Amino acid sequence: MQEERQLFKKIGQNLKKLRKGRGLSQVKLCSALDIDTRSYIRYEQGTSRCNLRLTTMMKFLRFYRITFEDLIG
Repeated sequence: MQEERQLFKKIGQNLKKLRKGRGLSQVKLCSALDIDTRSYIRYEQGTSRCNLRLTTMMKFLRFYRITFEDLIG
C-alpha cells in the first residue's frame, strides 16, 4: 500500500512538472485533453489512485510524447 501511494505521488509530481514545463494551467490542459479538472488536480496531488484510468494515462503519454517509464520515473 505504501509503495502504491509513493507511485501515485511520483506520477502526480511528474504530471505537474510536465504541465508547467509547457506553460499550461490545469484548466487549459484539461480542456485540451478532455479531462475533468477536479480529477486532474487529484492526479497531480497523488491522491487519486484507483480513478486514474488507462485511457486517461494514455492521453498524458501521447500529449507529452513520453513513455510510461518516463511518467513513473
